[in-house]
Amino acid sequence: MKGRFFSIQLRLTLLVGVGVFLTVAILVFFSTINAMRNAIGSAKDEAVATSKNYAGEVKARMDKAMFSASAMADALSYVAGKSDQAISREQAQMMGSRILLSNADNLGFTICFEPNAFDGKDSRYANTAGHDNTGRFVSYLTKSENGSYVVEALIDYDKPEAAPWYWKPKEYMSDFVTEPIQYPIQGKMVLMVSFMAPITGNGQFMGVTGIDYSIDFLQELVSKSKIYSGKASISIVSY
Repeated sequence: MKGRFFSIQLRLTLLVGVGVFLTVAILVFFSTINAMRNAIGSAKDEAVATSKNYAGEVKARMDKAMFSASAMADALSYVAGKSDQAISREQAQMMGSRILLSNADNLGFTICFEPNAFDGKDSRYANTAGHDNTGRFVSYLTKSENGSYVVEALIDYDKPEAAPWYWKPKEYMSDFVTEPIQYPIQGKMVLMVSFMAPITGNGQFMGVTGIDYSIDFLQELVSKSKIYSGKASISIVSY
């Protein structure tokens, strides 16, 4: 009887032990799953908050560029083609240079008019600073090493596929931000984003003005991010 009783007792002990083990295992499993869900939820919340912060910083800097381009476009829209309120091309270039030099983020400044749309004097300006052999007002201003600026003639402005910065504002008659493009600045190819605004008069397209940003600042911005001890990274994606 003792052996049989011991056998039943052992079985009961084993059954209770297995039951307790399974109960504890199930509790641990669900506790772990719940902890993982909470951790993933917290991680998502942190990622969204961080991305919003970076997006806000990028947006603020880009909005500033777009505002400056639009303000210059409005000013030129008011004076271009009007002999009684005209300014010279050199004065317009100087206005653009002040915007260019006012912000360290600004890489280049564009003033590009339709043929004879600024003052009707294209033939007088052929092959002068900021004009090509047509004399068209197509000036591109960039910073020089001495803190001043350099004026060159724009290129490829007559090719829609190569110059979305000109043709898209003309098509849409509204502000436009380009995809990152490569453009030569003082002989060096630079990857940039352009913030362009149309110049209009009497509802007609007259040209564009705009600011170029090197996208290096974007790369620098995201490279400094240290999310989850450097195990996660941020990407800025154009649409």
